[in-house]
Amino acid sequence: MMSTATANLINAYYDRFEDKINQPMRTDMLNVVGLKNMKRILISIYISIIILSTLFGNFLFFIFTLIAVIDSIFYSAPPLRFKKNMITGMIAFSGVMAIPFIAGWVINKPLWQLSPLFYLITYFFFTYFSIKNIPDLLGDKKANIQTIMTKSVDYKKGIYTSFLILFTPYIALLILILSNVLSGIYFIMYIFIPFLFYLLIENLHYEKNLSRLERLHAYGFIYAVTFLNVILFLSTFLIEAIIWIIFSYSYIIFFMNIKKVDSRHEKTQGRGKHE
Repeated sequence: MMSTATANLINAYYDRFEDKINQPMRTDMLNVVGLKNMKRILISIYISIIILSTLFGNFLFFIFTLIAVIDSIFYSAPPLRFKKNMITGMIAFSGVMAIPFIAGWVINKPLWQLSPLFYLITYFFFTYFSIKNIPDLLGDKKANIQTIMTKSVDYKKGIYTSFLILFTPYIALLILILSNVLSGIYFIMYIFIPFLFYLLIENLHYEKNLSRLERLHAYGFIYAVTFLNVILFLSTFLIEAIIWIIFSYSYIIFFMNIKKVDSRHEKTQGRGKHE
């Protein structure tokens, strides 16, 4: 959790230029905290992560934690700034999920016995990257950040390409089930397909409404959390898993006001306030 948190914080720190356009509210919050204070917070958390990782007494866990830290830093930070290139951005973004998964796995089991679910959720996160930047098109263009949207000839082509990629994990899931790598119980994951069509149609319809696109991005985030939580529930019926699922949705309910998501302020978006 600390690794993911710092990935988001350092991303906010280094995305100040494009966030003035994409998410002004995030820039405002960063200014309130102060850049020097944010540096201190990031350094403190990263040092804490490294120290805590040594307490598990597992060298491989420490190594993968270190890799996770490096990945979270250089996803946003120069000189590497992986996110500036579409492919390296997708790889580094999926690493936020994949590397901590591996780190946790090697505590109890050999690396070569990785669950096939690892490959499914890593690929899912890889493809989820395709829609997370839809509302950030304007700022990303000015910052010369390559995404599917900025590289597409027009908005609709970018949306269709993004969602085509987003649907592919369900092909991978079907292959894993039909080859008996995963149990047929995972067919339940296909209940998400209608919701993806809903997101596709809405993103096409609200091309000019940035506040609505940002809200759809929040819905996409909830979709990603739910996809992972359902896999967690189906793969293990431990009480710890149930507690984690309850915690994740409690966070969304109490700390994310989905109905009023708009870092640009809806009243400045014309139709945004009424639609």
